[in-house]
Amino acid sequence: MVSMSFLYRIGKTTTSGIIAETCKAIWSVLQPEVLVPPSDQWEAIASNFYARWNFPNCVGAIDGKHVVVQCFKSTGSAFYNYKGTFSTVLMACCDGEYRFIFITIGSAGRESDGGIFQTSDFGQAILRERLPLPQAKTFQGFHVPLPAVFVEDAAFPLLRNLMRPYGGVSLSPAQTIFNYRLSRARRVVENAFGVLASRFRIFRRPIIASAATVDRIVQATVVLQYWLRCMDIANSGANRQYIPQGYAD
Repeated sequence: MVSMSFLYRIGKTTTSGIIAETCKAIWSVLQPEVLVPPSDQWEAIASNFYARWNFPNCVGAIDGKHVVVQCFKSTGSAFYNYKGTFSTVLMACCDGEYRFIFITIGSAGRESDGGIFQTSDFGQAILRERLPLPQAKTFQGFHVPLPAVFVEDAAFPLLRNLMRPYGGVSLSPAQTIFNYRLSRARRVVENAFGVLASRFRIFRRPIIASAATVDRIVQATVVLQYWLRCMDIANSGANRQYIPQGYAD
């Protein structure tokens, strides 16, 4: 912000205010359009996951991203994380097209992903089975119906609608294959975080701003990514610009 104030010859406080107001306006306009709970779209999300990532009846991938910041004023070590930096956490659920469908912003970096998930509104909706998820289905090669699940890493709990990988190192071939398949579906959300940091390069370095401004910046970039990705999907593969062919792993 200091660099921008020199570049445009305006005060640092004015620069901070402009950024916060702009991000708030982007969120206010796009959030009601793109970040709507997919109450009647779970079937489409599950079909897309199965077609693209070969994981049956998966309705989303969940993970958290540490947004690195300069230590906020008067917060001490509350935002100090295990990586040795200060951060605020973006907890997100992603569909099979790298679009965030649920987000929780602003948790302290010292909190674990599992703890943030269990205290968030989205986490509580899953834990208490309040989401209108699709019914269990039978797939070719499976002997029992499979419930709709969100895929996650080992930091999250294992429940009826939450699927995590097998733990340990002495795994059977079947367990190893299962972990590979689950990881292949779960890395969609990690790739979405990677695209976010690559396209919006403010995430490449620690953000120097207040906690409220950091939250607004994250909100704006999340809804912009969803909107740009939707525009991308509407184009043919060769004409996609936000996430062109071969851009993501």
